[in-house]
Amino acid sequence: TKEAVKGMTDAGLQQQIELLDELNRTLHDASWEGRFQRMLTFSDSIALAVPINGTAFGSELGMLSDSIATYQFQLAISGRFLRGGISTGDIYADYAHITGPALVEAVVLEEHTAIVPRVLLSDEAIQYALAAGYGSYGREAYTSEWNRTFMVDADGRAFVNYLDTALTAEQDDIGPAEHFLQQHKDVVVAALATYPDPSRIREKYAWVAQYHNAFCAQHLQSDSLQITDPDLTLLEDMFPRPFRPLFEPEPDSADPADTSQ
Repeated sequence: TKEAVKGMTDAGLQQQIELLDELNRTLHDASWEGRFQRMLTFSDSIALAVPINGTAFGSELGMLSDSIATYQFQLAISGRFLRGGISTGDIYADYAHITGPALVEAVVLEEHTAIVPRVLLSDEAIQYALAAGYGSYGREAYTSEWNRTFMVDADGRAFVNYLDTALTAEQDDIGPAEHFLQQHKDVVVAALATYPDPSRIREKYAWVAQYHNAFCAQHLQSDSLQITDPDLTLLEDMFPRPFRPLFEPEPDSADPADTSQ
């Protein structure tokens, strides 16, 4: 945002406001007030508050994360990337104010830990997801929806897997996943070309490229969707950042050694 506003024109600002107004429908609907989700916005910041229903364990986090993923993906293919944090805990939110320790934790995650365009889960939030996955699926938690909702980064932090929105769109007959992921690739390649020299901004787009490549390799295995040299530098291309799913199959117990004579 700091970089973008330096050259923003009145027309560009108007375009951005119209885009955000349109995308905000993904995160907020008047009918949700008081029973599901509240949203407050300020400048380029968005705060969401979702009540946890003890009888629907995990569903609130799943629905919230799906909304965030859709919003983040739509924003990304328009050339705008965001980062954020998801936490659980006490919070107060009405039509004009939001405050509480959960908000503070989410802001700290966004400001000091996320760094690159990812929406991170707090330790307590990821424990919530792990408990929901194992509670519903047991040893087969790796088959749960949580493995599509979240991905684990190289630093061990779980984040919202927003590229899964492309697969969901294909399942809903909105369009082929490859088309949406090609759009994402084109935007990232253009950003890398804009910032070819080492910098904090370059690092953010390089991260998005590595995440894009890991996701496409896992789900589509299409070489044409990969972002490689010359868009990435030699080192960025040779040493890709590792990502992994939230749940992985547990190794089968080894057969007892045959001790017969």
